[in-house]
Amino acid sequence: MRKLLPLILITMTALPAWAEKGMSVITSAVPQAAARGEVTMRWYGFPLYDATLFTPSGAQFDWRNPVALRLVYARTIKQNAFQTATMAELERIEGKRADHAQIARKLAPCYRDASAGDHFIAQSETADQVTLWFNGTRTCTLRHPQIRERFLGIWLSDQSRSVRLSKRLRGE
Repeated sequence: MRKLLPLILITMTALPAWAEKGMSVITSAVPQAAARGEVTMRWYGFPLYDATLFTPSGAQFDWRNPVALRLVYARTIKQNAFQTATMAELERIEGKRADHAQIARKLAPCYRDASAGDHFIAQSETADQVTLWFNGTRTCTLRHPQIRERFLGIWLSDQSRSVRLSKRLRGE
């Protein structure tokens, strides 16, 4: 226990700094950002990540308004798994579209390997732009027609893998 105590104390002091930086990232895109909904995504009962949707002043979710989605991971997920899963979900939701290869190329530099406690934030001020952050560091800005609704729709739309969780995330 004595050997673990310094590690526990370091972890306890490091997490609020991450949370504070994450909130500054969120509020830079979403005026007066407040959590609208929170869910835990599970796979065969095991938690994958906690998701929180931020809207201006916690207002009702609307695709026309700025939003931020924070995902805090509970386990290790590799960079290529993020890319593969994102493109698979886009194709599942939208069917095959001519611009999917272009979106995949734009997403390639965005993802990082994630471990338990790491977080991605996707923030969007406009319909045609989404900026991704990993542990408080910007990894990319996607510019593509209607990318906010298309990309964030993986978690927020009624065509998501779990409509029930999407509704809870949207605060419905």
